[in-house]
Amino acid sequence: MRTIFIFILMIVCPSVFGQNKKIMEFQKGDFRLDLKLPWVNYLSLNPGEQFKESRFGFVGEGLGFEYNYTNRKFLETSFSFAATSEIPLPVHVDREYNKSLWTFYVSLTDNFIKNRFTVGYGINYADNRWTEWVRDFSTVGLPTERRTEFSNKTLGLNLNTYYRLGKTANVGITYRPSLFNVEKDFDILYEHLISIEFMWRFRLFSIKSY
Repeated sequence: MRTIFIFILMIVCPSVFGQNKKIMEFQKGDFRLDLKLPWVNYLSLNPGEQFKESRFGFVGEGLGFEYNYTNRKFLETSFSFAATSEIPLPVHVDREYNKSLWTFYVSLTDNFIKNRFTVGYGINYADNRWTEWVRDFSTVGLPTERRTEFSNKTLGLNLNTYYRLGKTANVGITYRPSLFNVEKDFDILYEHLISIEFMWRFRLFSIKSY
């Protein structure tokens, strides 16, 4: 999926940034598709509520849908993945010692529009994961020697702001704090993701036309 997503962006980006002179205003009834690229990520986790670790890294992808219920406000639901890879490219690097922090989250936000800016606030459900594993390269075919994984499934908030670069291109920042562990009777738990994100919005249709 990630390879397909990057391929689509490679095709779309040149045309997107080539038509930035005119901004099309959002209108009531518009329904849009969002392609998201949370590329620069800072993830802070509390794995299994046993210890804390924070890490800065790259790579992510997401998909969202927006609906303008007024000219200046819209709802969005989105599905996103963000990781902390040391390399800012979607490639796999296998070493003897490996560690991965990543998160998958679903969010629902209410958003308002001010000139070229959009600001959103809402809720999210996240699966935050911390994984550590060691591989033995001395013998071909040996499985992973040791693997440790923690997962926290959480509820929290989602805050974001984007600036419209052009007709479809946007750049922004997302802050997603996790506040409750839903697997442990809604225990209070604080984890968070901060992402610098690129996003492309595509108008699909307007409900007013039906």
